[in-house]
Amino acid sequence: MFFWIRELIGWTLLAVSLYLISIALGFAESRQVIQAGIIVVASIAVMRMSVLLIRMNTAARISQQSEQTD
Repeated sequence: MFFWIRELIGWTLLAVSLYLISIALGFAESRQVIQAGIIVVASIAVMRMSVLLIRMNTAARISQQSEQTD
């Protein structure tokens, strides 16, 4: 059960990072480059965390399944 919660948090963080990128694109269209750059850096950090969480969750789930079959 804990795996699903962790994976749901990872996918939610990924959606948040995509939303932040869309905000940054809005700033870039209105020629506010500094604000767009700051938000892009923040969204990259959130995206890296979300991908790490999803990848860690997948590895833990595979490891648990292989232990159960042994």
